[in-house]
Amino acid sequence: MLKYDLIMLISAAVALIHTLGVLSAVHAVASVRTPQGAIAWAVSLVTFPYVALPLYWIWVAIAFTATSKPCSAARWNRPSAAEPP
Repeated sequence: MLKYDLIMLISAAVALIHTLGVLSAVHAVASVRTPQGAIAWAVSLVTFPYVALPLYWIWVAIAFTATSKPCSAARWNRPSAAEPP
């Protein structure tokens, strides 16, 4: 019985990782800037998600923080319309 439970747990983990890989591939196709990059990420995320998934998530986190900081800093540091120049 323990062997069957272990096999089911490993199967569920593999299915979860591959599902996350496919969902991340869809996200990559929709959000990566160049078509070559989108195809490369999508193929790698679907083909070998065990390596590509952590790399993609790290890359997305770095790209998101790099693009969001200047926008938020500019938003909070600009003078309001009520203040004189």
